[in-house]
Amino acid sequence: VQKMIQADGGTGDYIEDTPPMLGIWNTLLEGTADATWVFLQWEGVEAKLKGVELNVFPVCDYGMPYAYAPCLCADPAWLEANSEVAKRFLAATAEGYKRAAA
Repeated sequence: VQKMIQADGGTGDYIEDTPPMLGIWNTLLEGTADATWVFLQWEGVEAKLKGVELNVFPVCDYGMPYAYAPCLCADPAWLEANSEVAKRFLAATAEGYKRAAA
């Protein structure tokens, strides 16, 4: 955040408040914070569904690299019972990432 502010001509001075990880998005929705870090693929979709307008500042617009790291999760019992389905899903997901990167 400091580097983004500096890239936009500011001094980079700001106050950082770190609420509990799973509560960060709610601070914006509840009006207790003016800004927060979101993942557009998750909170951005939720905002759209709830009619919440976001002012988005993509970090790459401020000379910062962006490396979104998706995480795929599954219930271990489901994986054990559905291993072939899981393998096909992961193969299709990998193919999708390859195509998106091409």
